[in-house]
Amino acid sequence: MERKNRPVPFELIQNEELNPRHFYAVYAFENAETRQPQITQLVHKAWQMGYPVRYWWLSEVADLNGNQDRLIIGVHHPSEAIDAGLELCAALADEHGSFWDSWDRVDAREYTAFGLPVEDIATISKPDETPLFPDSKSSTIGGDDDGL
Repeated sequence: MERKNRPVPFELIQNEELNPRHFYAVYAFENAETRQPQITQLVHKAWQMGYPVRYWWLSEVADLNGNQDRLIIGVHHPSEAIDAGLELCAALADEHGSFWDSWDRVDAREYTAFGLPVEDIATISKPDETPLFPDSKSSTIGGDDDGL
């Protein structure tokens, strides 16, 4: 299945080295509009650990059949280790507890077909392309506020 809209411009993905043997974790958030602190914590921690981050909405890739939409945050763990992905989960759980609604893995094809790169928290948008966090200040990779 391909993403229903919003193709990823090539210039946004050219710096990410994709490998089908790497681990691609996905964290799902219901009521994402009310979860800015948790989503920001996840994205910032992934950035601190050097992991690329992408996002998509479940409604963009699947029929919800009346169920609530979910924001999906995908994290690329550039490792082939059996426990890849657990380091980020453990770090987040130690610092903040488990605050996502579900966690799973996807393959590299799904991660690249569905995900838009997160270069700035303020640019995460809803499926209708309105900002998810309209009052958010810019928070970018390598920015001064990466530390939590």
